[in-house]
Amino acid sequence: METVELKVDMVAIHEKRLRRCLSRLKGIEKVEVEGRTEKVVVSGYVNKNRILRAIRRGGMKADFWLTPLGNPVTRATHVAIVVGTTVVIQTRQYF
Repeated sequence: METVELKVDMVAIHEKRLRRCLSRLKGIEKVEVEGRTEKVVVSGYVNKNRILRAIRRGGMKADFWLTPLGNPVTRATHVAIVVGTTVVIQTRQYF
């Protein structure tokens, strides 16, 4: 399974259109949309370029989410640990 992080220029009304575009692709298991940061995280068994192409065909500007070094994140593992009222999030990124 692959996780792809994308930056999609959108407003709230585009989320429904985004989900509709991605629902046409077989193999997608999960779509997370962070509206404030315009970040979309897609998990599933689909080629990352097909995901990007589907979003662009839907009329939205999109590109792969870049790390601080300017490299696209191709796979990431997120682990959240809750200790009392503190949440520690550990992220491992693979390029």
